[in-house]
Amino acid sequence: MRTRFTWIVLAGWSLAFAGCRAATPAPGIAPGEAEAVRAWGLQQGWKELPAPADAEAAFKPSADDRARGWIAFTPPRGRLGPIDAMPTAAAASRGLSELAFPGAIESLCVGVHALKDTAGVDVEVSSLAGPNGSAIHGSAVQVREVIYAPLSRHTTRSRKNEFVMHPLWLIEYPAAAALAAGRSRVFWLNVRVPSGTKAGVYRGTITLHGGGTTQERPIELDVQPFALDGELCSWAPVTAGNGFDLELYRQLAEHYMTGLSWWWGTWGLRVTREGDRASFDPADLDMLNAATKSAGMRGPWILMLGNMIRGHLERRLGGYYAQRKEPPLFDVKLTPIRERKGGVKPDGLPAVGDLSDPEISRRYIEVIRALADRAKTQGYPQIIIIPYDEPTKYLSKWNAHWADLIRKEVPQIKVLNTPQGVYDWAKALMPHSDLMVVRGGDDPIYKLAIDEGRGIIGYGRLTADMTFDQARHAMGLRFAEQQPDVIFFWSLNYGHADERTPFNDLRGGDSVVRHQFAWPPSAPGRRWIETVAWEGQREGAKDYLLTLMIRQMLADDESPTAKAVRAPFEQFNREAARDAGDLQARRVRLVAWYRQLTGR
Repeated sequence: MRTRFTWIVLAGWSLAFAGCRAATPAPGIAPGEAEAVRAWGLQQGWKELPAPADAEAAFKPSADDRARGWIAFTPPRGRLGPIDAMPTAAAASRGLSELAFPGAIESLCVGVHALKDTAGVDVEVSSLAGPNGSAIHGSAVQVREVIYAPLSRHTTRSRKNEFVMHPLWLIEYPAAAALAAGRSRVFWLNVRVPSGTKAGVYRGTITLHGGGTTQERPIELDVQPFALDGELCSWAPVTAGNGFDLELYRQLAEHYMTGLSWWWGTWGLRVTREGDRASFDPADLDMLNAATKSAGMRGPWILMLGNMIRGHLERRLGGYYAQRKEPPLFDVKLTPIRERKGGVKPDGLPAVGDLSDPEISRRYIEVIRALADRAKTQGYPQIIIIPYDEPTKYLSKWNAHWADLIRKEVPQIKVLNTPQGVYDWAKALMPHSDLMVVRGGDDPIYKLAIDEGRGIIGYGRLTADMTFDQARHAMGLRFAEQQPDVIFFWSLNYGHADERTPFNDLRGGDSVVRHQFAWPPSAPGRRWIETVAWEGQREGAKDYLLTLMIRQMLADDESPTAKAVRAPFEQFNREAARDAGDLQARRVRLVAWYRQLTGR
């Protein structure tokens, strides 16, 4: 059984057919749009930076290849090559193979490089035959195209007017403009391995058709005799209020992102006055609770009640919020933060609560207590509060006050502090913390937190300009030594991109693309548009879950096998946290250890 995907070129655009379903590419998310912005940048004097050259030897096409006009190749996922480079000899010869786990989604890549102008390509994916008559049906394979987009390489401090064509989106209906000679198209395959799939090697083929000729690539999935335990860790993106829906939550859960973190005002917690008490309207958070549970998310929720210049909860209680004056809910005192340096303008409106006013503390804690009570009665996930995100020296005394008050009055809600990797800052925040942020690798704050008896939560970044391997390591083995059971990270769609060029900052002079890893769907009810970095995050999560599963196995095991594994495993974790290389080889080693410990 084969699943066939056909791309038909129509005046430089395309319709994509998979069975009987057709879809039109979203504006700005097509090769034609990306190429148009690339041309615009060149006209404006921008310099296109060449992608790093591959050290491997380039493929030398045969006479038959040139007559066909194109070649198939298997690019490495971790470092997709330039869109205009000849594939390496190794990529042109190897098949598609991957370790796989029952119930997981596995990713593979295949590409087409045009030796002469080519109008379109058909792709067929067979079912994968396994041991004893078992199979993974071809319908379990999703094919998407990798869209390269021009991303600028300037920063707000140093604008060099340089850009690179970066492998960015994965679109489920590849937009097949005619493929010019010397250009490549890369297709991303996701295989949904059913839960309960028998262990063993599953083999099939992907067949590419073009110009009346075909090329095949073998597919091989080595399904392991165990499933990954996604309950051991939760990844929680920092969200920014840009159109959340059930379909997005489902996709997050598919990537082990079962938690959420957000700033005040971007979701829920609308403060209200109930007689003489402060409370909140629970409708939004009740809905969020129901939707995320339906999607398979379990928390935690990390809620930031302020940022590095203002306290949003205090401002709402006192009548100032979102840069406008509103009727105050209570007669409480606020104060501005005027001492600001570093080129940031002072906050002209009252920014935080006046700590000399006992009313602000009373109202503040009433809201937190109402949130805790509602969480208990309605079964919300665990709630973690950050009083101020990045509590600079201007807010240090306020952060200490609110953190200590929450820990004393509402101890069921834990306080997390964010020292931004600064050791002295973390040391000052530690007495006012239940949990402390650690950043993986060599972060010295980890030892400080452990020595002080504090819990830890990992923090990192997942941004669209990362490569697959960068995202995989940043969201996975970077935390192998520290072993937090929650990792939250920046960010999901912070800021608003130019609708004309939603993928880049050539025109806007902003770095908005770096603050997102997904784009809103092309139509209501459709899946969000994923990126190569998002796929890297999922593979990083798998790597990390394997380390947690092995550690769990070793915890109380004093067998000769466990003793033989323990020391090299700990050394592995130290090295993997600091070195982003050889990620696939590291996964192979983790799988071997787990099977050794379980005897499977």
